[in-house]
This record gives sequence, C-alpha cells and structure tokens, in this order.
Amino acid sequence: MSPSKLYYLYMHLVVPPVSYLIQPVVAFAAAFAPGLRGVTYTGHRAPAARMVDIPRIELPTSLTSVLKEQDLKNPNELAVNEYNSYSAAAIGGTLALLLPGFLVFDVTGAVADFVLSAVIGGGLGAFLALGSTGAADLANKAGAKVLDVAGVDIPRIELPDAVTSALKDIDLKNPNDLGTTDYNNYSGAAIAGTLALFLPGILVFDITGLVADFVLSATIGGGLAAYLALRSDGAGDFANKAGAALLSAVDKVAGD
Repeated sequence: MSPSKLYYLYMHLVVPPVSYLIQPVVAFAAAFAPGLRGVTYTGHRAPAARMVDIPRIELPTSLTSVLKEQDLKNPNELAVNEYNSYSAAAIGGTLALLLPGFLVFDVTGAVADFVLSAVIGGGLGAFLALGSTGAADLANKAGAKVLDVAGVDIPRIELPDAVTSALKDIDLKNPNDLGTTDYNNYSGAAIAGTLALFLPGILVFDITGLVADFVLSATIGGGLAAYLALRSDGAGDFANKAGAALLSAVDKVAGD
C-alpha cells in the first residue's frame, strides 16, 4: 500500500476517534468564542448521549464550615444540576487560563508526545480493532473498557468509498457497517492505543511546561470560578450560567 493511501486511511480512521479526547476544549471554545461556534463534526453520528453527571466529592465538615463563614454555598448540599454547573464553572475557569497559557509555557514536548502516540499507538489500535483475528478481540475489549469510563457514544463519521475500498483490500472491516457498540469499541481502541504510548512518553518528552500551565490555571482560574459559583449574588449566577453553558456545549459536541 502506498504511503499516500496509508496517510489517507490514518486521517479518516484514527484522527476522528482520537480527537474525541480534546472535545471538551473544542466545546469550551465553541461556547465562549463566537468565531468558533461553528466547530463541529460532519457526517453521521451515534445516538445522542445523555450528559454524564460530574462525580461528587464529599467535602469534610472542616472545609464546609469555612465556606459557611465566607457566606458561600455548601457543595455537599447542591442539587445535581447545581453541582454540575459549579464543577463545570471550575473546569471552564481552568481552561480559560490553560489555553492562553500555551503562548507562555513551552508545551511542545506534550504536543510531540501526543502526536507521536496518536500516529503510532492510535493507528495500531484502530488497525487491530478492524481486523478479524484474536488481536481484534483484544483491541476491541480494550476500547470498550476505555469508553466504559466516559459512558458516551463516539460521534460517528461516514467514511468515503475510497477509504472503505482500501480497507477491504487489506481484509479490514468497514467502520460504516459497524453497529453502535462495535463502532465505540473500535474508536476506543484508537484512543487506548494513543494513551498507551502517551503516558510512557512522559518519561521521554519534557511536558513540564504543560504541567505548570495546568497547575497555575487550575489554581487561579479554576479556584476563582469555583469561588464565584458558590456565591449567592449576581457573580454566582453568572459563573453557574457559564458552567451550564460549558456542559451544554460538551453535550452538544458529543451528541449532535
């Protein structure tokens, strides 16, 4: 198979499922940057998935008492929707500083690690998942375990005939013909392959810039947004509306 055909297959088979990893960032941009509101996938999608509730963390009394002294709401007492909005506000505040931080911190090591992992690990995972051997069963089981954590369907992308015919030439399944579960497993295998190389790659590539950016963003941006979301005034309403908008955007990107 020619290099150009391999590249074509990679761009259509690996990039879509791996890009699912960064959908929350895309959704945030789509929600708060008017120029990017049109960012979305094209093609057929899996059935819309219900937005997953953010897992609760029960705060100890020593912390909730401090919040009470500052006239802030107790997260333990928030309803599900309120807790989701509060948590998403903290996530949004983190992303609001994390993305511009790329201009300040050197994140080239993390980017190189991800690209290499997606090309090799993600490509291999997708290739194995579409095969008809025991390796395919193993790859699809690994993909299923990865997606069990997320609990959502991977957006489906219809592949053109040029790609499906090339897959047929090398005895691989046609993703267009896969059911929802099988498609999720195949996509999850590509994601699992990417992560399988990305995590060890941390020992090879310098990702300290990304870590520093994230810690600073989570501490300042996330902390400030969480504080505002727990207030009972207009600032609290605004922060919670922003959090709800972020969750709605993520839900739309994942399920439209």
